[in-house]
Amino acid sequence: MGFMDKVVSKAQEVGKAGQAKVDTVQAKRHMDDLYRQLGSLSYAAKTGRGRPDDATRAEEALAKLKDLEAGHPELFGPGGDGGPTTSEPGESTEEPGADVGAPGAP
Repeated sequence: MGFMDKVVSKAQEVGKAGQAKVDTVQAKRHMDDLYRQLGSLSYAAKTGRGRPDDATRAEEALAKLKDLEAGHPELFGPGGDGGPTTSEPGESTEEPGADVGAPGAP
């Protein structure tokens, strides 16, 4: 394999890796949009501001999330809950106030 063949091969590898990263970022944004939509629908229902077609819209969003999860399982937490798969040092993965009232909590 000549030098130029190696350069071309490496460039193609880098291009594929870059495209995979772009696809993952786009999928993450789509997932965030779907979660936001579900949250809005839930809030509207809880506050009595829902519309008649909200249940259908929620089911459609859930179906899209399931499709997204099948194609990008890395975006969803270990339990498939959409939570973080890792945490940064010093970053908690628990909900704020989760330890309130827990045994041994101050």
